Amino acid sequence: MLSDVAPYPSMTVPRRALFRICLAPVAVCFSRSVKVATRRSTKTKDEMPPDPTNRRGSRKATKSRGARGVRDDTRAKIMRAAREVLATVGYAHLTMRLVAREAGLAVGNLVYHYPSKRSLIHALILSLTEYYRTKSSTFLRKSGSGTRDGLPGLIRYYMRDSVDTETSRLFRELWAMALHDSAIAAAMDRFYREAHRTAVELVRLSHPGLVRRRAHDIVQLMGTMSEGANVIFATARGSEASRKRVARLAGEMLEQAAQGLERRPNSKN
Repeated sequence: MLSDVAPYPSMTVPRRALFRICLAPVAVCFSRSVKVATRRSTKTKDEMPPDPTNRRGSRKATKSRGARGVRDDTRAKIMRAAREVLATVGYAHLTMRLVAREAGLAVGNLVYHYPSKRSLIHALILSLTEYYRTKSSTFLRKSGSGTRDGLPGLIRYYMRDSVDTETSRLFRELWAMALHDSAIAAAMDRFYREAHRTAVELVRLSHPGLVRRRAHDIVQLMGTMSEGANVIFATARGSEASRKRVARLAGEMLEQAAQGLERRPNSKN
């Protein structure tokens, strides 16, 4: 009886559709396998060390080093310009536009590296730390670290640099700023700590018998003399001869003090 009934029209499935239905699970499995294999391949590629023969990677590394060099050169240029502007017009009149003009840069380029005057001055103080460390070391190497002229020569150099027009104006501005800005004050304190630490090592080169604590005392006295020279001689006209005499006297006093404090074989200092 049922064989006499015509099949329901919707139950008739075309052969092509039936083929798709049968192959659908196979296609899904194949797609998943491809994705897993791709992930594994990518991971393996990322974990592999760079190929030294890969010229494209080598060019990228060279380009990166070149960009870093350009950035460092730009920042050095900015530091020189900031130092010049600060010493010339003072902090009150220092603007980012003036520094950018002195450095030969667009203001946007300057702000990219240093977003504010405060960050610029902070970076300037850090650069001064390295600048004076290098200058002091170079001076002592040239003068001869093993000679007894090392300490008198060092104080003469510090006092001469302290009364230099740019140095004198620059540090007077920084001292004034440190009175009103705790961040600048902290940066200046770090600057003097680093400068004194470098000077201690230089003094102990010419006086190996000095213990570190005594060498630090000598350096503190030297710093007091050199910074005082800025206040007394930097703006006084006709003071060059007097400053040289005082520098020679300071060198003699420091040398005698260092010799008196050097540790003897039986000394307990």
